[in-house]
Amino acid sequence: MKRLAFVLLAGIVLSACSNYTLEKAKERGDVVEGPGGPLNVEQLDEFAQKGKLAGNLRIIRFDDEGRPDIADLSSGDEGIRYQYDPHDGRKSETLCKGGARRNNPLPA
Repeated sequence: MKRLAFVLLAGIVLSACSNYTLEKAKERGDVVEGPGGPLNVEQLDEFAQKGKLAGNLRIIRFDDEGRPDIADLSSGDEGIRYQYDPHDGRKSETLCKGGARRNNPLPA
């Protein structure tokens, strides 16, 4: 009985660690890609139009099991900071100091 209680408690704690849901992403106005299709993609254009003005954008990709991969973009005078936090915990960060907006998709 104690083992079952421990397993249930561990499951609750672990599920609380990844509590970023599709509903929360919609509520925040994040750009979302997932099984239900894209949401709030107009936020990408708005972010791109701000240029060097300070701005933030969160892009979330939910896999088929509902686990989020989170990308945060922050623009400012120094460039665009990209922070990536996948559901597997391998976080990364980089700073892009230059770039150009493309209106056409990249070639395949």
